[in-house]
Amino acid sequence: MEVKGITIHNTGNSLSARENKRLLKESGRLNYCHFLVDEKEAVRTISEDEMALHTGKGYDLGNRYTIAIEICRSTCDDEVNSKAEERAVELIKKLMKKYHLTTKDIYFHHDFDNQKYCPHRILDKYIIKKAFIEMYFKEG
Repeated sequence: MEVKGITIHNTGNSLSARENKRLLKESGRLNYCHFLVDEKEAVRTISEDEMALHTGKGYDLGNRYTIAIEICRSTCDDEVNSKAEERAVELIKKLMKKYHLTTKDIYFHHDFDNQKYCPHRILDKYIIKKAFIEMYFKEG
């Protein structure tokens, strides 16, 4: 897979990254995302060069060209969720540097499927992607 962006999701549960990975493995769906991130760690599910089926639209541009990051603990309290979000941002910054991406290459699941309110915690907190990006990312 040629990496052209990063898509952010929320798991919609209170499980850790390792617990979510176990569930995905048991269901045969490790290709659901590339990384699961909680307040303590980022856990890889598949290689960055493999396509993940994370946007719900088959072989759309999100699936074909973006790394999927699931932020875990999205139904936990604000403190735990914010720590998971911050750890995910650390990973996103590393991936942006590795693949020479800019903030224009950051997507939300909602960008590919406007029927999905995902990542729900980020959308609840920041309302729009621009506010989230301004909070965490500085160009240049």
